[in-house]
Amino acid sequence: MSGLPFKVTDKVYSVLCNMFESDSIRIYFSDVEVINVHKKDDTYVVSGRFKKRDKYTTQVTEKLFTMIFDKNGNFIEAKVEEQKSLL
Repeated sequence: MSGLPFKVTDKVYSVLCNMFESDSIRIYFSDVEVINVHKKDDTYVVSGRFKKRDKYTTQVTEKLFTMIFDKNGNFIEAKVEEQKSLL
């Protein structure tokens, strides 16, 4: 993701941790995958997927995200949804 004014994966990881992490829920940096970044006007739209882990039950849930950041990398908005199975 070179050429961007901020480290996209770092920003996404930080937002996801603030949204979901608790005593039982963990998100690891290695479980965050940025798939697409595109510039729209003065914002960046970032999409990808991540794994949300419950440390007590070992349950892992995969989710999709779309986030919007301003041109300086400040978080604006996020949408998170369950990843749908293709089977």
